[in-house]
Amino acid sequence: MKNERGFMLLEVLLLSFILIGFTAIIYLYNASLRAEKTVAVRTAALYLAEEEMNYLQDLRDNKKLSEGHYDYLGEHELKLNSVDYKVYADVTKQDEEILNAKVTVKWKIFNKERELKLERLILNQKLNYST
Repeated sequence: MKNERGFMLLEVLLLSFILIGFTAIIYLYNASLRAEKTVAVRTAALYLAEEEMNYLQDLRDNKKLSEGHYDYLGEHELKLNSVDYKVYADVTKQDEEILNAKVTVKWKIFNKERELKLERLILNQKLNYST
């Protein structure tokens, strides 16, 4: 019995370190899941912005693009992977030949509002490369 003194203190300290270690692992795992979701949602937003920009260029090619506000492919809101996106574009005239297109994508993730903007100058008419 005399030789067993101090083992209880050592056991408590060892179990405390193990508990702290497991808590840190669980926290880091949850943080990595949140980071992965955030990156995936932002990547989807970038693709949506590019798709809207292509839509505007298609309107230009068909001579239907003018100054104004354009919703995403004609839709106001979009839901992908349980995230609501709001995608829209504003087109303004720089001069007679050039339009300025600003595409905005907004979404909310982990109770934070996020936003991505893409801006591009578009020639008002399609170029013909005939030789």
